[in-house]
Amino acid sequence: MKTRTAKQQQKIEMLLPVSDAHYVLEGVARTLLRSGLSREKAMRPLMNAANRLLRVAVTDRNIQVSDKVLDEEARKIAAKLLRNPPKD
Repeated sequence: MKTRTAKQQQKIEMLLPVSDAHYVLEGVARTLLRSGLSREKAMRPLMNAANRLLRVAVTDRNIQVSDKVLDEEARKIAAKLLRNPPKD
């Protein structure tokens, strides 16, 4: 039986918080883009919102994650939402 490394375990633990943040921010991304903001200008506020949501989620689940990991995940969420904006 293969043992999971700490990094693999952390990635598994982050699946639900990342999925939750992505779902919650779909409407925010759509609204930012519809208001005329460019993808570049919408990136920072969307990243900040994703970071806050992730912090709440990992705190609620008592998951130990570094700020660097949260920042990177927030960036990925924002980039994905802006690259493929959600439809109505």
